[in-house]
Amino acid sequence: MRSEYSKAFIKEIGQVSYRTSTTDVFSDFVKIFSLEMELSTVLKSEDINRVKDLHAGLVGKYSEADRKHFGNMSFLVSEALTAKRESFLGPVLEEIGAANKTNGQFLTPNCLAKVMADVNIGDEPVEPGKIVDVCDPACGAGVTLIAQGEEMLQRGYRQSDILLTGVDIDGRACDITYIELTLLGYAGIVLHGNAL
Repeated sequence: MRSEYSKAFIKEIGQVSYRTSTTDVFSDFVKIFSLEMELSTVLKSEDINRVKDLHAGLVGKYSEADRKHFGNMSFLVSEALTAKRESFLGPVLEEIGAANKTNGQFLTPNCLAKVMADVNIGDEPVEPGKIVDVCDPACGAGVTLIAQGEEMLQRGYRQSDILLTGVDIDGRACDITYIELTLLGYAGIVLHGNAL
């Protein structure tokens, strides 16, 4: 069932995609949003310039009115993750038909990811101060990583003791994972590559 946030988000995409595909708008949005987040963390001037150039190239494709819709979309992502701490952009990606099913890209439903996280942790005792690293070598949109982190929080782990690491061959999926882990406050590493 679609949430009010996803309905509003998809409506915002529709306001921008009048001259290009919904998939392209979604892809550009997640890249722009992830670059904006990255700008707040990079320290080297050459990295800042690289990120600014990439950002300017993408943003330059859109009108000022379109960019306002992107701002609304960013707000909706933040609000949706605040309301429900589970993947938001992954399900939207699948709902708008932008997942690459030809290459085997299928979203793990949030409810299944929660069950997998519960089974994965088992009866592991919580050791305060011990960093626990969870790695997903084909993280996709980060659904299972988020579910794992949330299950660990429910079991008494401190968020500062959780490190979530994801690798995926799809750059857009990496951007989605980076955005959502960051907004949820997790320490994480998201690598674009082929771990399999």
